[in-house]
This record gives sequence, structure tokens and C-alpha cells, in this order.
Amino acid sequence: DGDISIGAGFQVLGVLWLTCGGDFSSALVGPTYVSPQFKGPGTQQILGPNTSFYTIRVDPGAQVTTSLPITSTFWDIDGDLTLPASQSTITAWDVKIGGNLTASALFDVTRLEVCVGGSLVAAQGVQAQVELVEAIAIATAGVKAKTALVTYFGTLNGTLASLQRAPVDIIGVDVVSDPKAL
Repeated sequence: DGDISIGAGFQVLGVLWLTCGGDFSSALVGPTYVSPQFKGPGTQQILGPNTSFYTIRVDPGAQVTTSLPITSTFWDIDGDLTLPASQSTITAWDVKIGGNLTASALFDVTRLEVCVGGSLVAAQGVQAQVELVEAIAIATAGVKAKTALVTYFGTLNGTLASLQRAPVDIIGVDVVSDPKAL
């Protein structure tokens, strides 16, 4: 339940799953198969210097921040994760957000799932093969009122066709940020 610090001499031969109740730091060199899981409640920090992970998991109630760019193949965010303004791009294979992920970066992912109650704030936009239509269908199931999906601050990057299949009444596009969307 406390801090975890991994020294540079430590060797990982497989996937190292770590449960952390405090701050996390790793001095391992190069890409690793380290997979930290941050338990809540409370605020924790990813200190580095190595912030290259196989999987990063933030459990409900955990509030994780870092001033260093993070790379990870898999992201499972059910708590709160705030990434630094200095990180310009986040590239990942699979991202599931049930909590809150906040980044100033462009979010470039292969598979993105934003669950009901989850939020992704990516100031530079999202490029993804998004399973958005399925997520919207779940979020609007049983809703009797008019529903709307409104995009803000960034390009749609080829997702407009998918959005048009979404089970919503209104699709709003930020034409100031993305005039080509018309």
C-alpha cells in the first residue's frame, strides 16, 4: 500500500504486475513489461525516470498524476489519470476509460472504449478505430429524451462515418476547429 521504487539493476524477464498504493518510480532502461496498478483512494504520482509500461491501470478512487510523458500498450483507467502538458502524442493499442483521463496530447489509439461515466479530455484530438457507436448505444439505452453527440476542439479524423451510425438524434461538429468536417 506504499511507494514502489525499482532500481536500474533490476531485470524483468516477463510481465511484472505491481500494485501500488503510493508513488511509483522505475529506473529500468528501455521499454519494459512493467505493469503498475494504482489503488485508491488518494493522490499518487508516477515519478520515473522510466515511464514506459506494458499496462497501466488506475483503479476507482485513485488519482494519478505525472510530469513525465507515459507510454503504455494497454491502458485501463477507472480512476483519474492526468498526463503532462509536455506530452504531445499518446500512442497505444487498447484503451479503456471508466474514470477520467486528461491529456493535452493527441490521442492516437487502435482501440478506444469510453465506458458509461468515463471521460477522455484530449486537447489535441483523438485518432482511433473507436468503438464509439457501441459505447453510445450502451450510454443511451432506455433514454426517452432526444440525445446528442457533440464533438469539440479537434478533427474527426475519419470518424464521421462511424458517428453517423450512432444511435443519437443530433450530431454536433465543432466547425471552427474542424471546418473540413462539413
